[in-house]
Amino acid sequence: MKYVYCLIWIVLTVGVSAQDRSQAEEYLKEFESATTDEDRAFALWQAAFNFATSDVTKGTELAKQSLQFAEKCNSDKLRGDGENALGFCYDNSGDFDSAFVHYDKSLNWLKKAGAFCESASVYANLGGLYKKQNDLSNALKSFMKAEEIQKQCPDLGYHASTLYSIGTCYNSLEDYSRAIEYFQLSLQKELSTNNLGKQGNVHNGLANAYFGLKDFDKAAEEYQKSIYCFKSTGNIYYIAYAFEGLAQMYDKTNLSDSSIHYCREALKIFKDQESIFDVVFESHLLAMLLKKAGQFDESEKILKEILPLTYTEDLPQDRMAIFKLLSELKNEKRQFDDAYLYLHQYVALKDSLELDEKQSELAELAGKYETEKRDKQIAIEQAENQKQKQVILMLTGGALFVFLVLMLLVFAYLQKRKSTRQLREKNREVEIARQKAEHSEQMKQQFLANMSHEIRTPMNAITGLSRLLLDEVKDSKAGEYLHAIHHSSENLNVVLNDILDLSKIESGKLKVEHVAFRLLDEVNTIAAIYQIKAREKQLNFQLLVEKNVPLFIKGDSARLSQVLNNLLNNAIKFTNSGMIALHVSVLSENNTKPYLQFEVKDSGVGIEKEKLGIIFDSFVQANLSDSRKYGGTGLGLTIAKNLTNLMDGNLTVESIVGSGSSFTVKIPLIDAVESDILVQHRSMEVYDVELHIIVAEDNQYNYLVTSGTLQKYFPSAKLYRTHNGREVIDLLNEDDYDLVLMDVQMPVMDGYEATRLIRNEGRNIPVIGLTASVIRTDLDRCIEAGMNDYVMKPFKENELVTAIVARLGIKASGKMRQVDEDTEAKFRALEFLPDKIKALNDAATALDSDLAKAALHQTRPLLTNAGYTKLADDCAVLEMKKIWNEQDWQQLEFVIFGMKKI
Repeated sequence: MKYVYCLIWIVLTVGVSAQDRSQAEEYLKEFESATTDEDRAFALWQAAFNFATSDVTKGTELAKQSLQFAEKCNSDKLRGDGENALGFCYDNSGDFDSAFVHYDKSLNWLKKAGAFCESASVYANLGGLYKKQNDLSNALKSFMKAEEIQKQCPDLGYHASTLYSIGTCYNSLEDYSRAIEYFQLSLQKELSTNNLGKQGNVHNGLANAYFGLKDFDKAAEEYQKSIYCFKSTGNIYYIAYAFEGLAQMYDKTNLSDSSIHYCREALKIFKDQESIFDVVFESHLLAMLLKKAGQFDESEKILKEILPLTYTEDLPQDRMAIFKLLSELKNEKRQFDDAYLYLHQYVALKDSLELDEKQSELAELAGKYETEKRDKQIAIEQAENQKQKQVILMLTGGALFVFLVLMLLVFAYLQKRKSTRQLREKNREVEIARQKAEHSEQMKQQFLANMSHEIRTPMNAITGLSRLLLDEVKDSKAGEYLHAIHHSSENLNVVLNDILDLSKIESGKLKVEHVAFRLLDEVNTIAAIYQIKAREKQLNFQLLVEKNVPLFIKGDSARLSQVLNNLLNNAIKFTNSGMIALHVSVLSENNTKPYLQFEVKDSGVGIEKEKLGIIFDSFVQANLSDSRKYGGTGLGLTIAKNLTNLMDGNLTVESIVGSGSSFTVKIPLIDAVESDILVQHRSMEVYDVELHIIVAEDNQYNYLVTSGTLQKYFPSAKLYRTHNGREVIDLLNEDDYDLVLMDVQMPVMDGYEATRLIRNEGRNIPVIGLTASVIRTDLDRCIEAGMNDYVMKPFKENELVTAIVARLGIKASGKMRQVDEDTEAKFRALEFLPDKIKALNDAATALDSDLAKAALHQTRPLLTNAGYTKLADDCAVLEMKKIWNEQDWQQLEFVIFGMKKI
């Protein structure tokens, strides 16, 4: 229906906007008899408006002439009217960019002239232009602006049309209640004019709105009223759209006979009117209704009749829909070979259209690039010609002829180069398309592998570096924040592992652990994170833990954290003032086994009672506007609910609109003791032997994590860093080494290719892969390439150490290091800060804002990861500025000063 609304709006709006051609001729007669330039300009822009929908070329010419007369009489208002008429002509010719330019000029001239009321027409035209481009948000803003002006200018005669246009926008946005409100206002005004044609349009819009609300009785009544109006005016074409609406409405109410009847009536009208596009669309709709009614043969017959039209009229989207429906019909008739054939044609056409769309985007970008390049070249040539103007005037005719010949040769050469480049680019695109068609499954797997690498690589740095930094930080408050960062990254890794593991996603399996952990540590860590977020919104955060809550329990700490994170994040998101509270207690009902209860309360906007039953559904938010106002996809509560169920628990909600919400999580309580936790931590041995290890890693942060771990457990080892596989090969050709730690994805030469070259050269040096992928095929590639083992990033220290010891067969030195994955680590990101300070100083000295913004972009993540969020925010603000003033340069000095104090 949404497609039909848009189509009807375009057809009806053009019908309402177009003036009779005879009226345009009357204005031309006025022009011929006019005695002043003001009267000539007025008559011409009026004629241009009336010709815009019947003879757009003539309308454009008249609008330009009206502007010439407006210039002669120096009238800002007439300039504004002329620009509006010219914009309307370009609008109707499909040149939307030019239309926008002239509408904007019109508003500027009318504002300068103080012609407030006249600007309503421009805003109404802008609204129509935005709606043609399906930019409903800007269309609605423009129509609303026009309607606001029309309220203050009651003499304007098209207020009802603007109200009708606003109603169509709300229909397209599926806000049917608002649509009905504006349609009824429009109808009140149209009734006073006794214009049955426009009344028919409004009744049709009301019918569509009631249809959207599933109030089918009112929809049928409004459709019938629109049919009556259109019959009275003899407008048979619009009656077909009312019949089409009735057909779709009766289909929704399962009255197939009535649905098919009205669809046939609409199709008959479209055929009489010889509207091929409507015939194809309506025939497809009729075929779907017949299929639904079990009339497969007639449905197939109709589809085959209109299929040739999709070729002759170039309607690939309709042809694709016909192939799909034919495949479904053949499947219903158990003609599986034909069903497969049509399905294959559908898929092939779909892929072709997607490829054409991408090629169009590339062509558009190339066109913009060529235009910019040409404009720059023209500017350069004009400047050069100006300097040499006196010299050119002294040239003889023969020299001028030679110059022109040379210019023609240069132009021909450039055109040839351009054609060659375009041909080469086209050939490359065709080759890419062919490879894509042949290797689509491989590309999908590679995409998943790349996504895994891109997500897990920065997560490896965050997890590893925060772990390493905990060894260095002595400040208790900073340590608390850092512990929260590390803890959150560990939990996020658990989520990423499940998202990226295709076997778990496709099978729906998500394992829940039952291990001992410190409950209060977990709760305090989460509370510390959200206390910070609450302070940022000036909210009061309360944490209340009852005395009967045990210190140690068995369960899945990561899943529990994920549930509480989702609930607290929602609480802060939807609360603008007041408080957020997390209450932890133990509940025992009727002497049954005890439950842990986590209650998250807020004083936010609340949830309507009728919405409480659906908020745990996927992609659902309590209000349609929430995603625009607060962000989010509507998955948070769904995930929280599913995870709670997996932990044999229950998640419930209570809420009052305007007073806040309360989410309660109950999970079975399984007590544990401290000794259970201590079993999970162990001491790791130190291997004080001289080793020569090549570390192939292009990411600086990941190298810091890996090298920090190696220096801790292999203190006598010498590390040799390379940035790609080619550098590894070069090192091995120069000397002997004990081990290669090989990142699999690197520039120049990746880890797979480098390992294959090592094995092809007969080298037996142990190679351990470092991969951020969890795709099974990628892990198998490590072994197939010749690696002895692999470790998945972000790795645990014991995983890397165990893999190295297993491959080298070395013995421990007798020393021990206590390993606690939540607290061990060090972080060196701030080692890069002096270089960034120098870059910013250089940019400030040169007053080069582009250099400054580039340096700020590189500095901001370092400050964020190190916990200096205020400085990072200051960097972000400056980075987003388009033009810097003196105050911005002073702010940069403050940022540099703050960085020097770190």
